[in-house]
Amino acid sequence: MLNLNAALDTSDPAVMQALADVQGNILKGHGRDHSVHLFIVFAPDAKPARAWLARAARERVTSAAGQMAQTVAFRRNKGVGEAFGCLALSARGYAALGVAESQRPADPFFAKGMKRHNQVEIDPINDPPVSEWESGFQNELHAMLLLADDDKERLNANVQQVLGELREIGASVFVERGDKLLFDFPGRPGVEIEQFGYQDGISNPQMILADLEKERAERGFNNWDPEAPAGLVLVQEQSVGTERYGSYFVFRKLEQNVKAFDDAIEELAGVLDISPHEAGALAVGRHQDGTALFPAAPIVPGAGQNNFNFASDRPPEGDAAAVCPFHSHIRRTNPRGDIPHYVGAPIEFERSMRIARRGITYGARPDLETAGEAPSSGVGLLFMSHQGQLRQFSIQQNGSDHDEFPFEGAGFEGLNGQAAPNTTIQPQLWPSRDGARPHLLMRFVKMLGGEYFFTPSLPFLRELDS
Repeated sequence: MLNLNAALDTSDPAVMQALADVQGNILKGHGRDHSVHLFIVFAPDAKPARAWLARAARERVTSAAGQMAQTVAFRRNKGVGEAFGCLALSARGYAALGVAESQRPADPFFAKGMKRHNQVEIDPINDPPVSEWESGFQNELHAMLLLADDDKERLNANVQQVLGELREIGASVFVERGDKLLFDFPGRPGVEIEQFGYQDGISNPQMILADLEKERAERGFNNWDPEAPAGLVLVQEQSVGTERYGSYFVFRKLEQNVKAFDDAIEELAGVLDISPHEAGALAVGRHQDGTALFPAAPIVPGAGQNNFNFASDRPPEGDAAAVCPFHSHIRRTNPRGDIPHYVGAPIEFERSMRIARRGITYGARPDLETAGEAPSSGVGLLFMSHQGQLRQFSIQQNGSDHDEFPFEGAGFEGLNGQAAPNTTIQPQLWPSRDGARPHLLMRFVKMLGGEYFFTPSLPFLRELDS
């Protein structure tokens, strides 16, 4: 049985044996450059769907233990690695397959689904009406198969094969494709960035002991420890008498208006009398190359800067922060001690609300090479996250969608925040050389659709045809 209260020691054979039944991408991201996400609605007859899922679990889905073996082989052999796959089911998917209610994941947000998120009594969010989502996401989705690879041709061939299999069982499918967006910073080529141009994936929690020790040794951890228990992302399945583990999974397609963001940052820079580079760092909470706004010099030169907190930048409640705004993206989504200070909840609660982000960008960016005009549509983020309960996601999105965290009037989060219709939005307060200045920066991201899923254990999937 896995100890969900600590990071997992993968040198323990018993742990690796258990991880052979856990899907990959949960405890650690798959790392491939390209991914395809197939969203599936099964035909009314559950038997062919159950048989296909069982076969996919045996032939296409990568276990956590298998993912670790793939990583070892990739580092040893270099070149292109192996194909990767994982599979998730929605609450409607469990029902369509005829799975007994007692065997289904019990999270209330999962049971309702993303379309009905606000029917749960906590953490309301301000997603656009379902009628404004992209058409595929307006359907009641049953499953999502993620296929990923560094070899794009092999990935496309696998996708076509799967599409043929799904046609044979009468399922309907639509596809979302993601590709890593890489950028060459001075002395650091090939850094993964998101569409607004900022380094991504720096501060994920570490649930594998070897990864945790590596990050601590390279970045330091006296100001912020990336340690997380396996239970941050894993939960025991409902099956009676089993020791099987899965994870709740969030998928959201987020379109980013890069041109509007760039223009707004230029305007903010003028208001604050600073450079656009500095203004963008205030909005995001980091500089574009990942440099933190607080001293966070890593132990190993060039390692990511994650060893910082906001302790030196906590003014009295109601005042503006002087270094990193409360409404900046990284402070709102990972408050690093703000919850105990302002809300009064213990630090253990705050740390238990972290998520494991697994997103990837979508859409081409030729302007990065040609210095042309940045896109206003057609590019963005396929946001994905794993968590042991969906409240970990909902509390973060709720905080971004309102101006009440960590205290009332702290300002809407400018990048990912969504205000409810007819809401009067007050300008956020921004630090400047002569005190805080008000200015509104918001509405550069549009949610185009998504769903809440559960990534079940491999034995659960393999037994669906028995």
